[in-house]
Amino acid sequence: ESFWGSLPEDVRVLLAPGLTSMYCLTQKPQKPSTVRPLYQTPGGPTFRRWMYAWCRALATEADGPDAPLFQACSAGVFRHDTRTMLFLLPRMVLDALGADDASRRDDVAAEIMAVLRDAAGAAWTASDTRVESKSLHGEQAELAAQAVFTLLDQLTTWSEDADVAKDNSLQLAVDAVKALLDSVPRELLARAALRCGAPPRALL
Repeated sequence: ESFWGSLPEDVRVLLAPGLTSMYCLTQKPQKPSTVRPLYQTPGGPTFRRWMYAWCRALATEADGPDAPLFQACSAGVFRHDTRTMLFLLPRMVLDALGADDASRRDDVAAEIMAVLRDAAGAAWTASDTRVESKSLHGEQAELAAQAVFTLLDQLTTWSEDADVAKDNSLQLAVDAVKALLDSVPRELLARAALRCGAPPRALL
């Protein structure tokens, strides 16, 4: 009930029929592409297509207690409703970060870095040298960056709340979240924020 209550009103309206539906999923979700990050898929997907691809990948790989919900949404809702994807994104990312699977954590980090590099105007390697990359353009890239900014804010808040709660069962996820946040170069984040018209964030 607490989870349902936390959903935005328009999302509850969209999902409400599923509470009493007698239908069930009979097919397993297709396995996501092994080529990561998805943001740099050849052809330059739109923001919506990229978000859909990433959320489907996260949902398919999920193995936590909310995995059935993620997979049910992946089967249909994600295709038609971006707000539901954005709402569930931090929960699916936490599922990946809290898993005992380094490859899933690496995939999340790679996706976030790909978006920020594009938003900053150039791709950076670990040594801060610039390399060529495929990217979205203009407004599409800004939408992706804003989604990542919001995700990072949500992960930061979750980590702080988890520290206060001192729940040992969350320690793996807490450590993974902190490692992810620490891995994002501050200068890269600032450059991305400036190019996306968010100068206050660049000063954080």
